Amino acid sequence: MMSWPLRYRLLSFAITIGVTLTEFALVAVPLGLIVWFSGLATVAHIVEVAVVVAATFSLSIAISAHVWPRHHQRLQPQGVK
Repeated sequence: MMSWPLRYRLLSFAITIGVTLTEFALVAVPLGLIVWFSGLATVAHIVEVAVVVAATFSLSIAISAHVWPRHHQRLQPQGVK
């Protein structure tokens, strides 16, 4: 079984990060506005928390998506005897 070249793996990883950050922004922006309008936090604090959560969220999904398939392939039997 052949693996993708490094260039394609990095491109796939970057696209995954971009997609997950976009998905996070679609949720975080309205929630951040609600928290700001209600006076529970300042904009700086909301942005600080959102950046940390977004980075953690995106990296956890991207890393697990790109590491798990290779590990999963090792666990499969190689043929029927």
